[in-house]
Amino acid sequence: MKVGDLVTWHSNFFASAESGYASPGILLEDLGPSLFPHTPTRRYRILWADGRQTTEHSGYLKVISAAR
Repeated sequence: MKVGDLVTWHSNFFASAESGYASPGILLEDLGPSLFPHTPTRRYRILWADGRQTTEHSGYLKVISAAR
């Protein structure tokens, strides 16, 4: 994933939370590795279609259109 990618929020475990995200979102910033040791994910700042910004772990994001 990289800045400029369009993403949706995606999780099998937290599927009910998916309705709380106004997809698509645009990846604004790579915030680096997870704060949890032993977790091989990265964190990203996302701007959602409803104007909200959230910080999400890469495991909950699915790229729908990659930036060039």
